[in-house]
Amino acid sequence: ELLPRGVRKVLYLDADVIVSGDVAALFDLALPNDELCAATLREMKFGTKGVTSLRGQAVESRFLKRYGAPLPLDEHGFNAGVFVFNLAKWAALNLTREVEFWIQTNNKE
Repeated sequence: ELLPRGVRKVLYLDADVIVSGDVAALFDLALPNDELCAATLREMKFGTKGVTSLRGQAVESRFLKRYGAPLPLDEHGFNAGVFVFNLAKWAALNLTREVEFWIQTNNKE
């Protein structure tokens, strides 16, 4: 909604990401039918702030209630510092609304 029309993809990098190669390769890696590409976590590390898993009974229950199907994830989390967004798919699936729902839901807890 905030980007000019015609922008098809966006590569997002956190400010603390160190880039040691050509980011064009990462940008081109995203498949045309995916709404989002991100790296999954190899292992969950819990520090003083903790890391919330994408799995767990509360999240899976909310997902089932909202979508009528189980959470289709093989992974427990992903790296939130590097994403490639397919904006056409994102808009077609109205994912901004979905992200806002999950942010609001998680902020209540």
